[in-house]
Amino acid sequence: MFVYPRCGAVVTESGKGFFCSSRACRFALWKDNRFFEAKGKKLDKKVVTALLTEGRVFFSDLVSAKTGKTYAAAILLEDTGDRVNFRLEFEKGRKTA
Repeated sequence: MFVYPRCGAVVTESGKGFFCSSRACRFALWKDNRFFEAKGKKLDKKVVTALLTEGRVFFSDLVSAKTGKTYAAAILLEDTGDRVNFRLEFEKGRKTA
């Protein structure tokens, strides 16, 4: 399905998430990811493809947990080699939600 840059092995989709085919790598992106759920998004094949190939995915309609309003931002994939984290990147000049 995808080749992941950390180890070069193939990342495959299962019912619960996206996992590296190499057991030594232990890379995993769970479909029921809290970060994405809090933003009103799902971690699906299209999103994972963008994250693995470009390191980011842009959304124009993320939901603020505090206000319920929508905002635009890119979600960046940060891989420490041990675990995967996500962070938001906003366009310059735009207010954050």
